[in-house]
Amino acid sequence: MNRLLNAVERMCNFTLTGPNRLVQTIVTIGNYDFCPWANCYVYWLKQPISWFGVVCLAATLTAVFVEPRAWIMVGSVVAVMLTGTIWP
Repeated sequence: MNRLLNAVERMCNFTLTGPNRLVQTIVTIGNYDFCPWANCYVYWLKQPISWFGVVCLAATLTAVFVEPRAWIMVGSVVAVMLTGTIWP
């Protein structure tokens, strides 16, 4: 853990002490790009509509293979997507 904190201090160019050091470490780790090569493949997930698409796909697969009542969820997600696309 100390090695990680020291690396964060070197990246931030200042020394932290106490709880601020832990907070800064968490913030730095949370904002660090661990897989820069994957950005081109997951960039579309930065748009909210794409997550609704993923949910719609998952609900459709659930409705087809597991529980037909999941079509209600598919319809609800599609309605939210259409409302959010048309209304603004």
